[in-house]
Amino acid sequence: MESAPCAAAPPTNASSGATGAVSTAKRPAAASPTRLSRSPTRSRAPQHAHNLIIYKATQPSAPAQVNLSSLGILYIAYHWECLTGALGGPLTHIVTVPSTRGRQGPHPIETIITNRIRLPRLQPLVNTNYSPDDRDFHADRFWLPPGAATGARVLLMDDTWTSGGRIQSLAYMLKATGAAGVAAVVLGRHVNPEYGPARTLIRQLRAAPRFDLTRCALEDSGRTGT
Repeated sequence: MESAPCAAAPPTNASSGATGAVSTAKRPAAASPTRLSRSPTRSRAPQHAHNLIIYKATQPSAPAQVNLSSLGILYIAYHWECLTGALGGPLTHIVTVPSTRGRQGPHPIETIITNRIRLPRLQPLVNTNYSPDDRDFHADRFWLPPGAATGARVLLMDDTWTSGGRIQSLAYMLKATGAAGVAAVVLGRHVNPEYGPARTLIRQLRAAPRFDLTRCALEDSGRTGT
């Protein structure tokens, strides 16, 4: 995949749309979720939040799919070198967080983004013992065969970040099955303004510059993350 280098590191406070996160520990922590250095995104920008709903509706919106596909592909292209640098080498595989609601067929993210990136795909299974509404971290929320990700540097895709539980659960499983590192890209983050710890984040977002697709979440976070 062709890529453009990241822009120079701007002041802290990333401001919106797609966001990157990296987890590079060689082994998963024994009893805690994978820690991700993530950049904040804008709080429910109305059109973007709406697109994240209607792109995967029963009758999906083609314009919403085009908008989200362009956002995701361009973000990954602009920051490809930063992602690979953080993982210590070229990306080798790509994976989408599977739907936990029994959706038939491929996840819409696979259709509009994952299948357009020429990397081998990993296909984890969902542990149906957990409720689809469960947003907590669970080490066994997803399943891959032992050794399925040995030595892999994985690009992990999801559409929304609410609690982070599902994407962290899958990152943990990838490492448990041998991944050398995981870089996560999420198209949007939902923030509840009534949740106390989110208020500081919301103040930062309101004071942040306008969204710039070339702005690097990993540079903003100082590339911390294990």
